[in-house]
Amino acid sequence: MKQEIRGELLAEGKTKRVYATLHDSLAVILESKDDITKHDNPDETEILPGKGALCNYTTVRVFELLEENKVATAYLEWDSDNSFVAYKVAMLPLEIVVRNKGYGSWLERNPHIHPKLGQKAVEFKEAVFELFLKTTSGRLEHGGAVIIEGLNQQANDPWIPHPYAAEWAIRYSKLPLTDPAGDLPFVIDPQSILGKISIQAITALAFRVNEVLTRAWKNLGYDLIDFKMEVGMTANGELVVADVLDADSWRLWNAEGEAFDKQLFRDGKSLTLILERYQIVADLASRFFCG
Repeated sequence: MKQEIRGELLAEGKTKRVYATLHDSLAVILESKDDITKHDNPDETEILPGKGALCNYTTVRVFELLEENKVATAYLEWDSDNSFVAYKVAMLPLEIVVRNKGYGSWLERNPHIHPKLGQKAVEFKEAVFELFLKTTSGRLEHGGAVIIEGLNQQANDPWIPHPYAAEWAIRYSKLPLTDPAGDLPFVIDPQSILGKISIQAITALAFRVNEVLTRAWKNLGYDLIDFKMEVGMTANGELVVADVLDADSWRLWNAEGEAFDKQLFRDGKSLTLILERYQIVADLASRFFCG
Protein backbone atom coordinates (compact mmCIF):
# COMPACT_ATOMS: atom_id res chain seq x y z
CA MET A 1 0.00 0.00 0.00
CA LYS A 2 1.43 3.38 -1.00
CA GLN A 3 1.82 5.86 1.81
CA GLU A 4 -0.42 8.90 1.33
CA ILE A 5 1.38 12.19 0.68
CA ARG A 6 0.72 14.71 3.43
CA GLY A 7 -0.60 18.16 2.72
CA GLU A 8 -0.89 20.99 5.20
CA LEU A 9 -1.23 20.46 8.93
CA LEU A 10 -4.92 21.04 9.68
CA ALA A 11 -4.94 20.55 13.43
CA GLU A 12 -2.75 19.36 16.27
CA GLY A 13 -3.90 18.12 19.65
CA LYS A 14 -2.18 16.69 22.69
CA THR A 15 -1.63 13.23 21.18
CA LYS A 16 -2.22 13.50 17.42
CA ARG A 17 -1.90 15.60 14.29
CA VAL A 18 -4.36 15.85 11.40
CA TYR A 19 -3.06 16.49 7.88
CA ALA A 20 -4.74 17.15 4.57
CA THR A 21 -3.98 14.71 1.77
CA LEU A 22 -2.75 15.83 -1.63
CA HIS A 23 -4.78 13.28 -3.58
CA ASP A 24 -8.23 13.40 -1.98
CA SER A 25 -9.95 16.51 -0.62
CA LEU A 26 -12.46 14.29 1.22
CA ALA A 27 -9.78 12.47 3.23
CA VAL A 28 -7.33 13.34 6.00
CA ILE A 29 -4.37 11.66 7.68
CA LEU A 30 -4.45 11.11 11.45
CA GLU A 31 -0.99 10.75 12.95
CA SER A 32 -0.53 9.53 16.53
CA LYS A 33 2.21 11.23 18.53
CA ASP A 34 4.42 9.71 21.23
CA ASP A 35 3.04 12.13 23.83
CA ILE A 36 1.14 10.83 26.85
CA THR A 37 -0.86 13.27 28.97
CA LYS A 38 -2.94 13.39 32.13
CA HIS A 39 -5.37 15.71 33.87
CA ASP A 40 -5.68 17.87 30.72
CA ASN A 41 -2.51 19.59 31.89
CA PRO A 42 0.22 20.29 29.29
CA ASP A 43 2.77 20.42 32.11
CA GLU A 44 2.02 16.76 32.89
CA THR A 45 3.08 15.39 29.52
CA GLU A 46 5.80 12.87 28.77
CA ILE A 47 7.25 11.59 25.52
CA LEU A 48 7.01 7.81 25.28
CA PRO A 49 8.95 6.67 22.17
CA GLY A 50 6.97 4.05 20.30
CA LYS A 51 3.62 4.90 21.87
CA GLY A 52 2.30 6.59 18.74
CA ALA A 53 2.87 3.49 16.62
CA LEU A 54 1.23 1.21 19.21
CA CYS A 55 -1.80 3.46 19.55
CA ASN A 56 -2.12 3.80 15.78
CA TYR A 57 -1.99 0.03 15.32
CA THR A 58 -4.61 -0.47 18.04
CA THR A 59 -6.93 2.16 16.52
CA VAL A 60 -6.67 0.61 13.07
CA ARG A 61 -7.52 -2.85 14.42
CA VAL A 62 -10.42 -1.47 16.47
CA PHE A 63 -11.87 0.40 13.49
CA GLU A 64 -11.49 -2.67 11.29
CA LEU A 65 -13.30 -4.69 13.95
CA LEU A 66 -16.12 -2.13 14.09
CA GLU A 67 -16.44 -2.06 10.30
CA GLU A 68 -16.53 -5.87 10.24
CA ASN A 69 -19.48 -5.61 12.64
CA LYS A 70 -21.33 -3.05 10.48
CA VAL A 71 -20.48 -0.07 12.69
CA ALA A 72 -19.80 3.00 10.57
CA THR A 73 -16.43 4.69 11.15
CA ALA A 74 -14.39 7.38 9.44
CA TYR A 75 -11.53 4.91 8.89
CA LEU A 76 -10.33 4.32 5.33
CA GLU A 77 -6.95 2.58 5.38
CA TRP A 78 -3.61 2.18 7.12
CA ASP A 79 -1.02 4.78 6.07
CA SER A 80 2.17 4.31 8.11
CA ASP A 81 3.32 2.98 11.48
CA ASN A 82 2.03 6.16 13.11
CA SER A 83 -0.89 7.13 10.88
CA PHE A 84 -4.02 6.12 9.03
CA VAL A 85 -6.25 7.70 6.39
CA ALA A 86 -9.81 8.65 7.29
CA TYR A 87 -12.77 10.41 5.77
CA LYS A 88 -12.78 14.13 6.43
CA VAL A 89 -15.76 14.58 8.71
CA ALA A 90 -17.45 17.43 10.56
CA MET A 91 -16.56 16.60 14.15
CA LEU A 92 -19.00 17.23 16.97
CA PRO A 93 -17.34 18.86 20.00
CA LEU A 94 -18.49 16.06 22.28
CA GLU A 95 -16.74 13.42 24.33
CA ILE A 96 -18.99 10.37 24.53
CA VAL A 97 -18.38 7.95 27.38
CA VAL A 98 -19.86 4.51 27.91
CA ARG A 99 -19.32 2.94 31.31
CA ASN A 100 -19.75 -0.75 32.01
CA LYS A 101 -18.61 -0.19 35.60
CA GLY A 102 -18.34 2.89 37.77
CA TYR A 103 -14.79 4.15 38.21
CA GLY A 104 -12.73 7.34 37.85
CA SER A 105 -14.75 10.54 37.59
CA TRP A 106 -17.99 8.57 38.04
CA LEU A 107 -16.91 7.67 41.57
CA GLU A 108 -15.93 11.29 42.22
CA ARG A 109 -19.40 12.46 41.17
CA ASN A 110 -21.03 9.70 43.23
CA PRO A 111 -18.99 9.49 46.46
CA HIS A 112 -22.02 8.05 48.27
CA ILE A 113 -21.81 4.87 46.14
CA HIS A 114 -18.98 2.48 46.97
CA PRO A 115 -17.65 -0.63 45.20
CA LYS A 116 -18.33 -3.89 46.95
CA LEU A 117 -15.69 -5.19 49.33
CA GLY A 118 -12.66 -6.36 47.38
CA GLN A 119 -13.68 -4.59 44.15
CA LYS A 120 -12.32 -1.39 42.60
CA ALA A 121 -15.37 -0.40 40.55
CA VAL A 122 -19.12 -0.22 41.06
CA GLU A 123 -21.01 -2.93 39.18
CA PHE A 124 -23.78 -1.71 36.86
CA LYS A 125 -26.79 -3.74 35.74
CA GLU A 126 -26.40 -2.18 32.30
CA ALA A 127 -24.02 0.18 30.55
CA VAL A 128 -24.26 3.91 31.29
CA PHE A 129 -24.09 6.61 28.59
CA GLU A 130 -22.48 9.95 29.47
CA LEU A 131 -21.84 13.11 27.49
CA PHE A 132 -19.24 15.85 27.92
CA LEU A 133 -18.53 19.02 25.95
CA LYS A 134 -15.03 19.27 24.48
CA THR A 135 -13.52 22.61 25.39
CA THR A 136 -10.03 23.97 24.77
CA SER A 137 -8.48 26.41 27.23
CA GLY A 138 -11.91 27.07 28.69
CA ARG A 139 -13.52 27.84 25.36
CA LEU A 140 -15.82 26.14 22.85
CA GLU A 141 -16.46 27.48 19.37
CA HIS A 142 -18.61 25.49 16.96
CA GLY A 143 -20.29 26.34 13.69
CA GLY A 144 -18.77 29.79 13.73
CA ALA A 145 -20.30 30.70 17.09
CA VAL A 146 -18.69 30.97 20.52
CA ILE A 147 -20.74 28.69 22.76
CA ILE A 148 -18.64 28.76 25.93
CA GLU A 149 -15.68 30.79 27.11
CA GLY A 150 -14.06 31.64 30.40
CA LEU A 151 -13.99 28.19 32.01
CA ASN A 152 -11.11 27.53 34.38
CA GLN A 153 -8.88 24.52 33.86
CA GLN A 154 -10.80 22.35 36.34
CA ALA A 155 -14.04 23.04 34.46
CA ASN A 156 -12.72 22.03 31.03
CA ASP A 157 -14.70 19.31 29.24
CA PRO A 158 -17.78 19.85 31.42
CA TRP A 159 -20.31 17.10 32.04
CA ILE A 160 -23.84 17.26 30.61
CA PRO A 161 -26.00 15.59 33.31
CA HIS A 162 -29.16 15.44 31.17
CA PRO A 163 -28.19 14.89 27.52
CA TYR A 164 -31.81 14.23 26.42
CA ALA A 165 -33.14 17.51 27.83
CA ALA A 166 -34.32 20.39 25.65
CA GLU A 167 -31.53 22.54 27.14
CA TRP A 168 -28.17 21.38 28.42
CA ALA A 169 -27.02 22.48 31.83
CA ILE A 170 -23.35 21.68 32.47
CA ARG A 171 -21.31 20.83 35.55
CA TYR A 172 -17.76 20.26 36.71
CA SER A 173 -17.09 16.66 35.77
CA LYS A 174 -15.43 15.62 39.04
CA LEU A 175 -17.45 17.34 41.78
CA PRO A 176 -20.12 15.39 43.69
CA LEU A 177 -23.64 15.56 42.30
CA THR A 178 -24.85 17.08 45.55
CA ASP A 179 -22.33 19.94 45.51
CA PRO A 180 -24.04 23.12 44.23
CA ALA A 181 -20.60 24.54 43.40
CA GLY A 182 -20.50 22.02 40.56
CA ASP A 183 -23.08 23.91 38.50
CA LEU A 184 -21.60 26.06 35.74
CA PRO A 185 -23.34 29.29 34.60
CA PHE A 186 -24.15 28.15 31.08
CA VAL A 187 -27.23 26.76 29.36
CA ILE A 188 -26.52 25.21 25.96
CA ASP A 189 -28.94 24.75 23.08
CA PRO A 190 -28.27 21.14 22.01
CA GLN A 191 -28.96 21.99 18.37
CA SER A 192 -26.03 24.41 18.38
CA ILE A 193 -23.87 21.33 18.89
CA LEU A 194 -25.83 18.52 17.25
CA GLY A 195 -27.26 20.22 14.19
CA LYS A 196 -29.40 17.62 12.41
CA ILE A 197 -28.02 14.72 14.45
CA SER A 198 -30.21 13.32 17.22
CA ILE A 199 -28.83 12.46 20.62
CA GLN A 200 -30.67 9.14 20.29
CA ALA A 201 -28.60 8.29 17.20
CA ILE A 202 -25.39 9.09 19.06
CA THR A 203 -26.49 6.97 22.01
CA ALA A 204 -27.35 4.01 19.78
CA LEU A 205 -23.98 4.23 18.01
CA ALA A 206 -22.10 4.42 21.32
CA PHE A 207 -23.89 1.39 22.75
CA ARG A 208 -23.25 -0.57 19.55
CA VAL A 209 -19.52 0.24 19.80
CA ASN A 210 -19.60 -0.88 23.42
CA GLU A 211 -21.29 -4.15 22.49
CA VAL A 212 -18.63 -4.97 19.89
CA LEU A 213 -15.63 -3.94 22.00
CA THR A 214 -16.86 -5.51 25.23
CA ARG A 215 -17.38 -8.84 23.47
CA ALA A 216 -13.98 -8.68 21.72
CA TRP A 217 -12.08 -7.94 24.92
CA LYS A 218 -14.04 -10.51 26.91
CA ASN A 219 -13.09 -13.16 24.36
CA LEU A 220 -9.46 -12.31 25.08
CA GLY A 221 -9.92 -12.41 28.86
CA TYR A 222 -10.10 -8.66 29.52
CA ASP A 223 -12.75 -6.43 31.04
CA LEU A 224 -13.65 -3.17 29.28
CA ILE A 225 -14.52 -0.87 32.20
CA ASP A 226 -15.31 2.24 30.16
CA PHE A 227 -14.23 4.11 27.06
CA LYS A 228 -14.54 7.49 25.40
CA MET A 229 -15.18 8.12 21.72
CA GLU A 230 -15.92 10.93 19.30
CA VAL A 231 -18.24 11.15 16.33
CA GLY A 232 -18.54 13.17 13.16
CA MET A 233 -20.70 13.65 10.10
CA THR A 234 -19.44 12.63 6.66
CA ALA A 235 -19.99 14.71 3.53
CA ASN A 236 -23.04 12.56 2.71
CA GLY A 237 -24.58 13.09 6.15
CA GLU A 238 -23.68 9.78 7.80
CA LEU A 239 -22.93 9.70 11.54
CA VAL A 240 -19.68 7.80 12.11
CA VAL A 241 -17.21 6.91 14.85
CA ALA A 242 -14.22 9.19 14.30
CA ASP A 243 -10.92 10.30 15.83
CA VAL A 244 -9.15 7.32 17.51
CA LEU A 245 -9.92 4.39 19.83
CA ASP A 246 -6.80 3.13 21.56
CA ALA A 247 -5.26 2.49 24.98
CA ASP A 248 -5.60 6.20 25.78
CA SER A 249 -9.36 5.94 25.17
CA TRP A 250 -10.47 3.29 27.65
CA ARG A 251 -10.01 1.52 30.94
CA LEU A 252 -9.11 -2.10 30.32
CA TRP A 253 -8.40 -4.58 33.11
CA ASN A 254 -7.21 -8.16 33.11
CA ALA A 255 -8.67 -10.85 35.36
CA GLU A 256 -6.48 -9.64 38.25
CA GLY A 257 -7.70 -6.05 37.89
CA GLU A 258 -4.43 -4.76 36.43
CA ALA A 259 -4.77 -1.75 34.13
CA PHE A 260 -3.76 -1.77 30.45
CA ASP A 261 -4.49 1.87 29.69
CA LYS A 262 -3.58 5.48 30.44
CA GLN A 263 -4.66 5.11 34.07
CA LEU A 264 -1.16 3.76 34.63
CA PHE A 265 0.26 7.18 33.74
CA ARG A 266 -2.28 8.98 35.93
CA ASP A 267 -1.20 6.72 38.79
CA GLY A 268 2.48 7.52 38.34
CA LYS A 269 3.64 4.13 37.05
CA SER A 270 6.91 3.87 35.17
CA LEU A 271 7.03 4.75 31.48
CA THR A 272 8.63 1.36 30.85
CA LEU A 273 5.64 -0.45 32.34
CA ILE A 274 3.20 1.76 30.43
CA LEU A 275 4.89 1.04 27.10
CA GLU A 276 4.93 -2.70 27.90
CA ARG A 277 1.18 -2.66 28.61
CA TYR A 278 0.43 -0.65 25.45
CA GLN A 279 2.42 -3.22 23.49
CA ILE A 280 0.32 -6.01 25.00
CA VAL A 281 -2.86 -4.14 24.04
CA ALA A 282 -1.65 -3.80 20.44
CA ASP A 283 -0.70 -7.49 20.33
CA LEU A 284 -4.12 -8.45 21.67
CA ALA A 285 -5.87 -6.20 19.13
CA SER A 286 -4.18 -8.18 16.37
CA ARG A 287 -6.21 -11.20 17.58
CA PHE A 288 -9.63 -9.57 17.27
CA PHE A 289 -10.30 -11.53 14.09
CA CYS A 290 -8.85 -14.80 15.37
CA GLY A 291 -11.64 -15.72 17.74
